[in-house]
Amino acid sequence: MVKWKGLNKMKSDLQKLSKQSDKKLDDAVQDIRIMLQGEVSDAAVFDKGYSTGNLRRLINSSKTGQARGILSSPAHYSGYVEKGTRFMDAQPFFFNTISKQSETIMQILEEKTR
Repeated sequence: MVKWKGLNKMKSDLQKLSKQSDKKLDDAVQDIRIMLQGEVSDAAVFDKGYSTGNLRRLINSSKTGQARGILSSPAHYSGYVEKGTRFMDAQPFFFNTISKQSETIMQILEEKTR
């Protein structure tokens, strides 16, 4: 029969490290979500057609769970502005902005989860 010494201590340490890394990842995701909300809002300035600023005001983000969040533009016409229609050209403000920030997102993840 094999007896393991320190097994309970190792298990405790691993659980503690897991909780710490979950907290770090959660903090990183929150920072990214807030940063992207500001960037997308800044990009939602339109020079074509009628603009009231409603779409920009409605851009929001929320935490949905541990290390999860949502960034959304709930205006019913957001997709038409983003992708365009046969009557108007696209004025991308959402997905292009997030794509441009991919390097910054990776840097935040690396810094926060060390």
